[in-house]
Amino acid sequence: MSTRDPNTHGSRACASACPQKATAKLKLWLIIASLALFSLCFRHTGFAVRREDHENKTRTFMDFARRRSQRGARETIDVSRSSQQSPVTGTAKLNDSVVGFGGVQASKEQLFASEMNSTQKASWLNPGPCELSDDSCWNHCLPFKGEMSAEKCSSASLFDIWRGFGNLCHASVLHLLLDDFLAVAQSGGENHTPLLQPLLTLGTLLGAHRSHTIIRWTHDIDVAYFLKEWTSDVEEGLRRGLREKGLILFKDKIWRVCFATYHPLAAKIYSVNESSKLKPGTDGDIPYLDLYHMTEDGRMFAHETIKSLLKREHVLPLKKCELLGKLYDTIQKPEALFKLARYGDFMREKQTNHRRR
Repeated sequence: MSTRDPNTHGSRACASACPQKATAKLKLWLIIASLALFSLCFRHTGFAVRREDHENKTRTFMDFARRRSQRGARETIDVSRSSQQSPVTGTAKLNDSVVGFGGVQASKEQLFASEMNSTQKASWLNPGPCELSDDSCWNHCLPFKGEMSAEKCSSASLFDIWRGFGNLCHASVLHLLLDDFLAVAQSGGENHTPLLQPLLTLGTLLGAHRSHTIIRWTHDIDVAYFLKEWTSDVEEGLRRGLREKGLILFKDKIWRVCFATYHPLAAKIYSVNESSKLKPGTDGDIPYLDLYHMTEDGRMFAHETIKSLLKREHVLPLKKCELLGKLYDTIQKPEALFKLARYGDFMREKQTNHRRR
């Protein structure tokens, strides 16, 4: 009969099995950690690739648009004279590159140039640059009122201008305005230093925070900026750079930016059939960008047009937010800004379409 103690036998079995179990658990945790690290690296690499692809597409798109605009300006067909000599036999399709009038094939650039020199445009519109910097510049801004429907415009971007199918979304044109402005503000002046430090704010930040898109019914782009002092050198450098891009800088209570009629894509944005019905100002008939100065006041930050102050930890350090596949600077706690701006239940998007006038 065996005299082995069963407790002693169990202890010896545990002594040999426990290290194996511990080793298995360690291997399992190492596998999990490796998978998590791989997933993080893959996500970061994929996002960097998407961002680089977005920037390359934007550069290609803008280069082509400028070449197309310059080519259209050099054409010799006088559309205005042709349309006066013979009746209109074709119909203008808003986003087609070629339109038939009286048997003459005219590009949109030619039709746009013709209308800018005719009485058919809006009576308030003064084509060309604005020599002042006050609210009279509204009369030099390119008029446009785009689609805002949920079916078409939930994720509209500047690339829709290139595709040219149907009516453009207002958000597509606003995205182009944002990209053009940031290209100037961040490229720097003569000494190649940024003219100011821009970051997304208010409604534009809300769209990025909530769905990474521009809100389809918004009328403008909201950009805040850090700057110790708005000097004449800053203003002149920004104005000169924006003018070269086809944009107008002016002040109406706050600094604003809009498209000029000589923007490289003005002919694609401009609506020949609806332009005479549109109105100047901030009521949505002109795509524009608002600039809000942010200043530090001790441990607080003041945001132009907002009465309450933001805490320092709500602003700094700045972080990145994604908007239509690209990263932009913004404040650390966007929710704090939305509450100060009284946005209510800001994470719930409207389900009804914005009514066009």
